[in-house]
Amino acid sequence: MACRSAAMQRAISLIQRVCDIAAPRNYLAETRAHLVNAGIVAAVANHDTPALYRWLMETISYQGIANRVASDYLDRHGCVQWADVENGLRRPDPCPKLATYWTFHSCGYRKWARTCDVQPRLPHCIVPALPMRNGSLAQAAAALYLFLRDVCGGDFIGWIDDQLTGSKERTPPPRAVLHGAICV
Repeated sequence: MACRSAAMQRAISLIQRVCDIAAPRNYLAETRAHLVNAGIVAAVANHDTPALYRWLMETISYQGIANRVASDYLDRHGCVQWADVENGLRRPDPCPKLATYWTFHSCGYRKWARTCDVQPRLPHCIVPALPMRNGSLAQAAAALYLFLRDVCGGDFIGWIDDQLTGSKERTPPPRAVLHGAICV
């Protein structure tokens, strides 16, 4: 029995060392404190989709580049907001790809080249106007907004809750009537 206990102690010690290398023991507490300070816990509790959108867009802004570079860009240009996309979609003569989540594919916007897959609509498109570092991130901002609006019905947390519970009660509105858009 003592031999087994010593082996168990070595295993526990090894597991603790591996876990300490992977993340500090207070990682979850620090993460929760950060989310509280950033207002994310309150946004989740209040089903505040625009606040969650902003946080996700800020997080996505760090993709594929050094944190300092992303942070400097955000400091200079700001982070895309829910209202930026919502108001931008009210522009006259919008790109048909921006009608719904289901129509927004193959956008092809390239910031450096100022091109897209529907070039005649580019001057009226909101995607280039979004304060994102590159075209892929600007497309992600529009796509996420459309997903949250059209698929989640504007309530991201409610949608997640429904996915976790397997609820059939909340269904997105039919494609043909989403916010007055007519879908093909």
